[in-house]
Amino acid sequence: MLGVEISPELIAVAEANMRRAGVRKARFIASDAAAFTDLDRVTHVYMYHPFRAEVMTAVLSHLGESLRRRPRPVTLIYKNPVHHDAVVLSQVFRFQRA
Repeated sequence: MLGVEISPELIAVAEANMRRAGVRKARFIASDAAAFTDLDRVTHVYMYHPFRAEVMTAVLSHLGESLRRRPRPVTLIYKNPVHHDAVVLSQVFRFQRA
Protein backbone atom coordinates (compact mmCIF):
# COMPACT_ATOMS: atom_id res chain seq x y z
CA MET A 1 0.00 0.00 0.00
CA LEU A 2 1.22 3.45 -0.88
CA GLY A 3 -0.16 6.68 0.54
CA VAL A 4 0.59 10.15 -0.77
CA GLU A 5 0.09 12.99 1.69
CA ILE A 6 1.45 16.53 1.75
CA SER A 7 1.22 16.89 5.54
CA PRO A 8 3.93 15.20 7.65
CA GLU A 9 1.55 15.34 10.61
CA LEU A 10 -1.13 13.40 8.72
CA ILE A 11 1.48 10.88 7.57
CA ALA A 12 2.34 10.24 11.22
CA VAL A 13 -1.37 9.68 11.97
CA ALA A 14 -1.71 7.31 9.00
CA GLU A 15 1.39 5.35 10.04
CA ALA A 16 0.02 4.99 13.58
CA ASN A 17 -3.33 3.84 12.19
CA MET A 18 -1.63 1.23 10.01
CA ARG A 19 0.39 -0.09 12.97
CA ARG A 20 -2.79 -0.31 15.08
CA ALA A 21 -4.52 -2.17 12.25
CA GLY A 22 -1.59 -4.58 11.91
CA VAL A 23 -0.74 -3.43 8.39
CA ARG A 24 2.97 -3.95 7.80
CA LYS A 25 3.35 -3.24 4.09
CA ALA A 26 2.23 0.37 4.02
CA ARG A 27 4.43 3.21 2.81
CA PHE A 28 3.66 6.90 2.89
CA ILE A 29 5.26 9.57 0.75
CA ALA A 30 5.30 13.26 1.63
CA SER A 31 4.36 14.90 -1.66
CA ASP A 32 1.93 17.25 -3.28
CA ALA A 33 -0.48 14.87 -5.02
CA ALA A 34 -0.59 17.16 -8.07
CA ALA A 35 3.15 16.63 -8.55
CA PHE A 36 3.29 12.90 -7.77
CA THR A 37 3.82 10.81 -10.92
CA ASP A 38 5.17 7.43 -9.73
CA LEU A 39 1.90 5.65 -10.48
CA ASP A 40 2.93 2.80 -12.80
CA ARG A 41 2.47 0.12 -10.09
CA VAL A 42 -0.84 1.47 -8.81
CA THR A 43 -3.86 -0.80 -9.30
CA HIS A 44 -6.26 0.65 -6.71
CA VAL A 45 -6.85 4.28 -5.79
CA TYR A 46 -8.84 5.23 -2.70
CA MET A 47 -9.86 8.86 -2.18
CA TYR A 48 -12.13 10.43 0.39
CA HIS A 49 -12.86 14.03 -0.65
CA PRO A 50 -9.15 14.46 -1.19
CA PHE A 51 -8.31 17.63 -3.12
CA ARG A 52 -9.39 20.84 -4.75
CA ALA A 53 -10.66 20.38 -8.33
CA GLU A 54 -7.40 21.52 -9.96
CA VAL A 55 -5.37 19.02 -7.92
CA MET A 56 -7.86 16.26 -8.76
CA THR A 57 -7.49 17.10 -12.45
CA ALA A 58 -3.69 16.87 -12.20
CA VAL A 59 -3.84 13.54 -10.32
CA LEU A 60 -6.18 12.07 -12.94
CA SER A 61 -3.98 13.37 -15.75
CA HIS A 62 -0.91 11.68 -14.24
CA LEU A 63 -2.87 8.48 -13.76
CA GLY A 64 -4.02 8.59 -17.39
CA GLU A 65 -0.41 9.06 -18.54
CA SER A 66 0.61 6.08 -16.41
CA LEU A 67 -2.11 3.92 -17.94
CA ARG A 68 -0.98 4.83 -21.45
CA ARG A 69 2.60 3.83 -20.52
CA ARG A 70 1.54 0.68 -18.71
CA PRO A 71 -2.00 -0.46 -19.53
CA ARG A 72 -3.68 -2.34 -16.66
CA PRO A 73 -6.95 -2.44 -14.74
CA VAL A 74 -7.14 0.26 -12.08
CA THR A 75 -9.97 0.55 -9.58
CA LEU A 76 -10.95 3.97 -8.21
CA ILE A 77 -12.84 4.06 -4.92
CA TYR A 78 -13.97 7.63 -4.44
CA LYS A 79 -16.01 8.31 -1.32
CA ASN A 80 -17.77 11.70 -1.11
CA PRO A 81 -17.18 12.51 -4.80
CA VAL A 82 -17.32 16.31 -4.77
CA HIS A 83 -15.29 16.41 -8.00
CA HIS A 84 -17.18 13.71 -9.85
CA ASP A 85 -17.21 15.88 -12.99
CA ALA A 86 -13.39 15.95 -13.07
CA VAL A 87 -13.33 12.15 -12.86
CA VAL A 88 -15.88 11.84 -15.67
CA LEU A 89 -14.14 14.40 -17.89
CA SER A 90 -10.77 12.71 -17.43
CA GLN A 91 -12.10 9.63 -19.26
CA VAL A 92 -9.61 7.54 -17.26
CA PHE A 93 -12.30 5.40 -15.60
CA ARG A 94 -15.41 3.48 -16.63
CA PHE A 95 -18.10 3.68 -13.96
CA GLN A 96 -19.65 0.73 -12.15
CA ARG A 97 -21.83 0.83 -9.08
CA ALA A 98 -21.04 -1.61 -6.30
